[in-house]
Amino acid sequence: MKTRVLVVDDEDGSRTALTLLLSTWGYDVDGAESGEEALERARTFRPAIVIADLIMPGLDGLGVLKALRAELPDTVIVLLTGYATIETAVMAMREGAYDYLTKPVEPGRLSALLERALENVRMVHEVTVLRRQLQEGARAGKLRPIAPEQFVASMMGLLLFPFAIRPALCELLGFDSERWEAFLKERRRMLPDFVMAGLRP
Repeated sequence: MKTRVLVVDDEDGSRTALTLLLSTWGYDVDGAESGEEALERARTFRPAIVIADLIMPGLDGLGVLKALRAELPDTVIVLLTGYATIETAVMAMREGAYDYLTKPVEPGRLSALLERALENVRMVHEVTVLRRQLQEGARAGKLRPIAPEQFVASMMGLLLFPFAIRPALCELLGFDSERWEAFLKERRRMLPDFVMAGLRP
């Protein structure tokens, strides 16, 4: 199944060019020319990734970001800006954006960013599944066994998650910020021993 990407840009030329590029890369792409249209399309299209222009009339990129974080929290959101500044990046990350790109978009950077984003989507899904297994096991009075390699892969993925999506992971795991940092510290300490133990015959 193709990964769905929604491109949101009020500039027709920019939106069309980006849509065509992503289509040639094998993505299932839809476009929206406004923030309001983007929210409507997202509800039916259910994209894994949304690429939205920061500056648009009406509902801008940050508005789209906030709305989608509430409605589709697992969707990865990348913002586009023609005026890249540290302030822009910090503002976007604080609101939950995965990353941002400057316009005109460089295909190489976009491709690498999408690959990282898809890996994070996969890891968030795995964490969700693991948590569900633990909750179901606890309710049934027993925990389902988790294969060592599955646990190791999940923990290694958690340590590599970028700062921008850690709030989502904290929510999934039921952690506040202090418990998250303690969790990471403990995983860094224990993971090497666990990996070595799993490799022993």
